[in-house]
Parts: sequence; structure tokens; C-alpha cells
Amino acid sequence: MATTFKERGLMPPKDGAVTLGEVDLNYIHISSADDPAILKYASGGGVIFPHIMLPETLGLKNKMPSLPLTKTFQSAKQQQTALPVLNWLDPVGFIKSKVMETLGPYIDPAVSAAKKWLEPVKAEDDKISEKVIGCMAWHPHKSLLAIVHKPTDSILVYDMAADNWYPNMLRHEKMTDITSLSWQPNGGLTLAAGCSGGVALWRIIPPQRAPWMTLLGCGKISAVEFDPTGQWLLAGGETLHVWDVALETKFTIRRSGKVSSLAWSPNGECAYTRSEHGLRVWDAKDWSCQVWKERIRCACWTSDSQGLFFTTEGGRDIYMLMVHSRVVSIVGTFTNCRNDDVLVGGAIDSIALDPTGNRLILSFVSGDEATDPSLLAVYFVHGWELMPGGFIRGPSWGKVGPKVRFTNPTPTCMTFASQYLQGSLLTIAWANGKVSFIPMHFATESTQ
Repeated sequence: MATTFKERGLMPPKDGAVTLGEVDLNYIHISSADDPAILKYASGGGVIFPHIMLPETLGLKNKMPSLPLTKTFQSAKQQQTALPVLNWLDPVGFIKSKVMETLGPYIDPAVSAAKKWLEPVKAEDDKISEKVIGCMAWHPHKSLLAIVHKPTDSILVYDMAADNWYPNMLRHEKMTDITSLSWQPNGGLTLAAGCSGGVALWRIIPPQRAPWMTLLGCGKISAVEFDPTGQWLLAGGETLHVWDVALETKFTIRRSGKVSSLAWSPNGECAYTRSEHGLRVWDAKDWSCQVWKERIRCACWTSDSQGLFFTTEGGRDIYMLMVHSRVVSIVGTFTNCRNDDVLVGGAIDSIALDPTGNRLILSFVSGDEATDPSLLAVYFVHGWELMPGGFIRGPSWGKVGPKVRFTNPTPTCMTFASQYLQGSLLTIAWANGKVSFIPMHFATESTQ
């Protein structure tokens, strides 16, 4: 079996191309509005979702508990009194509908969509940040995506089904340096945000009323996540805290070390925490733990909760940790792949596994001028075996004033939608403030 992308004939897309998604086990890239690949994507049942763009500046001048956002649809009179920069937040819809249409019968809209994908980012040179978006989180049961706007310490909520933004921005003077987000399962619209003061717990109610925030004070928090039942909230910082959100009580596990990331297993029986001292896997029954003293870069649970994919600092190998047997093995190694002047590879920066356990995404560390860190690699997952699947390329900077950026925007964070019936929906935030949605269409056990 071919073990590298090159051996499988998978070459990275050239500069100027953009990835639409996956159909028939192929990743479709287009480089012009009349690219014949559009028809291939459409005939394979490909779906196009709106991309959304967040500018670096939202026009905010002072701290407020919450600030109304400009709605997508307003009268001209209303728009005159709205903050003008917030109009940039209106999502750009490829096919304007509350539900995204399959492209098969809609070739003309698909061509129009291609033009939008190929448009470079337009901004002044001093207005482009290297990281507009801090982190993102999908609601477990709804089509809601929470996005941290890093320059203003704000949280915006995008409703994909309605193709609109929630009308209230989540913003508070005590919520600064937001590091992570997690929606509460079975908790309506409750969102936890790890920040410098602890955990900001937002309860969002219908748009007619403003949301409110409770601050769970526990020092600076670097990572938060609810368990699958929604009862327990893990919050990691200088140490590990376990909150009962309903009672607003917690207990602290001091032997965790300084936590940089964490995640519950899908079945809620275990959780892992990552620190500078290694990886710990905790048993949620008694909070005993197993320790692996490796310099872990990133990790993610398998969909059956039996193992963890992880990578090490500066490494190109992908490891599998079998939690119960404590066996660690290398399941893949990414070898640099070149297509003329495009080279993808280097040290692995982050990984993400889709909820079905069928697609593993890799991003790469920036800094090596020889490689292009704006490209993502995709592996098909069969059990615990990995097979090269393809590449994903995002938007370009384009020309920025008198200057030209020779490297494309890099991915700053990525996550999968909790539910997507046709396969998986990857969501990527790029350094230019754009959020793109990459559908991956494949058969799962529930659709077969």
C-alpha cells in the first residue's frame, strides 16, 4: 500500500488555487471561475457553503458588557445609525438560502461561487493582523459557530442555517485574552470561554433579550471543555479545575501541571491534558491518571474513545496511544511533498479528527521558508491505519497596498462541525480573518 502522498499521486495544489471540498474521495481545487473542476464537483454532489470574513477592526471604542451587532438585513435608515465597519461582518453567501443547496442542478450559481472563492483579501497594509481569529467552537446540536475576535476580546456567533450573525456580541471587561470556547451539551445556548480571569460562562437567550455572563474565577485559563453530558466543565490553567456548572462549585487537581490543552473522550469516561511535562490521561471516575513524559505538540481522541492520535514537538510522525493497553506506536509519517515550486511539509503544528473518525487533518508549523504552511494535509482513517487522502488550500492575501505578501494566509485554528449527514464539515480560520467551510462527502455507517 502506498504510504506517502507522492506514492499515491497526490500533489499539493499550486499557488492561486482554492479547495472547494471532497467528492468521490478526491479533493477538488479550482484556479479560475471557468475551471472544469467545478463541474466535477457539482456532478459529484458537492455542496458549497458561505465563507465569512472578520475584519481586524470592528469600530469599538469602549468596553461594554455586550454590544449589538449589525444584522444582515436592515433598512437603509437603520444602516445609517449602525457602526459602519460592522457591515463587513455580513456573510458572503455563494447560494443565498437558509439551507445550502446541492450544486448538481445549479451550475451557474457554482460558477458565481467560484469567483467569490478566488477573490483575494482586500485591506490596507497596516490593517492586516496575523491572527484575527483566536479560536472557534461549534454547538453540539445546532448550526451555531462561536468565533473569538482576538483584537477586541469579543465572541461572535454565526448561525449557518439562517446565514446570519447573532445580533448580540459577547463582550465584557472581565473577559480578556480568550483562549478557548466550549458549548454546553444539553444546556441550551450556554457557552464557556477560558480567559485571563477564569471561565466566562455566557447564557444566550432569544435575540430580543441581552445575554448575561457569570465569571467562574479560577485564575488564567488556557483550555476549557464540557463533558458530553454537559454536567462537568474542565478548565485548565496553572492547574486543572473540574466545575459542576449547575452548582457553580469546583474541585482542583493540583498534580496536573500547567495545562496547555485538554479534551474529554467522546464517551465521557476519560479526559487528556497536555502540559510541558507530557500527556496525562485521566479516569473521570476517580481522577487517577496515566502519564506519558513526551514533549507533546497536539493530540485528539479517536471516535471510539479507545485511543489518542498525537504528535511531538518538531516532529513529523503521527502516533497512536492505546489508552487501556498503554501501547504507543507510529501510525504515519508525513514526508515533504513537492509540486513544482510548491512544497508542503515540515514539523506538524496541529491535528484534527472529524467526529466520524474518518478524516484526520494536519497543519504545519510556519517559519521554514522552503515550505508552504498555508496548505493542510488530509489522511483517510481506516480503523487506526492512515492513508494519504489529499490537500486543502485556502485563500490568498492578494496585493496589499504597495506591498505584496509572498506567502498565503496560514490556518490559525480548525475544527469540525458536530453533525454533518453527508460526511464531515471542516471549518478553518485563516490569518486574514476569513473562515472557510470545507465539506467532505463520504459514506459513514449512519448513511450506508
